[in-house]
Amino acid sequence: MSESEDYSSVTKFVKKYEIIIFYLIAVFITWTGWFMIDSILMPLVDSGANFEQLIFEKGQYYIIVVSFLGSISVFGPGIAAFIVIAVTDGRLGIKVFLKKIFNWRVSYIWYGIALLLPVLIKYGSFLFNDIFLGGSLLIDLDKLLTFVFVSVFFENLIPSGGQEEVGWTGFAQMRLQERYTVIQSTFIKVFMGWIWHLPLYLIFPWVGQYGGDIWLFLWYYIPIGFIYSWLFNNTDSILIPALLHASFNTVGIHVITSFTSNNTVVLTIIIMGLVMYFIVFLLFLKYGKNLTHKSLPSLLPRECSS
Repeated sequence: MSESEDYSSVTKFVKKYEIIIFYLIAVFITWTGWFMIDSILMPLVDSGANFEQLIFEKGQYYIIVVSFLGSISVFGPGIAAFIVIAVTDGRLGIKVFLKKIFNWRVSYIWYGIALLLPVLIKYGSFLFNDIFLGGSLLIDLDKLLTFVFVSVFFENLIPSGGQEEVGWTGFAQMRLQERYTVIQSTFIKVFMGWIWHLPLYLIFPWVGQYGGDIWLFLWYYIPIGFIYSWLFNNTDSILIPALLHASFNTVGIHVITSFTSNNTVVLTIIIMGLVMYFIVFLLFLKYGKNLTHKSLPSLLPRECSS
């Protein structure tokens, strides 16, 4: 068998199982990075020391290595997407995919939705908690009105959070919709993303999600996944879902602090989820089963791949 035939057989195999291969690569890259970080940080945690302080005291090695591994880890889905596209669709596929990532030529309305919808949902949920559930709402105006908020937002857009949508929405959603309905595709995408996140909740005590309820996470992750799909299917832009992701991560984590009992926190998350499920219901009523009146986004016709 010639080298070109070998290459062709590999390409055909990856095309046939591209979603599975994409997911396995994403998990391998991310989980490997997380476990490597864990091997560095856990001895500090086990010693009872303030490991964040010790990282800086240990010098540049710890800072550089942990930061590098952290960045590579969260880019796992995006890196996996580029690897699979490079094999299945070549340079032309990469070029088209990059255009989708940086497609900013969309109506300002979509920017407004991506940036403000999380603010309305999360502020509304915490305000409901404050008024009806006995919680207390603290708005940190310094973070809200200063450069800190902006810097936190871009931190969540690029090194943490928003860039996940390059893989989940930009690649997985697009490719899944070629084989399944939008509803089926979104559920598959959400499930893959949920599993990908689980080590943060179950294994690594050095992250903020550790010890959180994985089922509550799934509860609100499902409707968010449909909102990502709606934005992508109407804009053909990965940037817009990424902005929504960054906004969700920023608002509520860094801008609002709600001091409540665990019971009211759970109720607040349930309410927040119900609001988003209702939004998704309205979106299906207005836009139909594909969450858009337009053609669904695609990369390349298979015969155009090179």
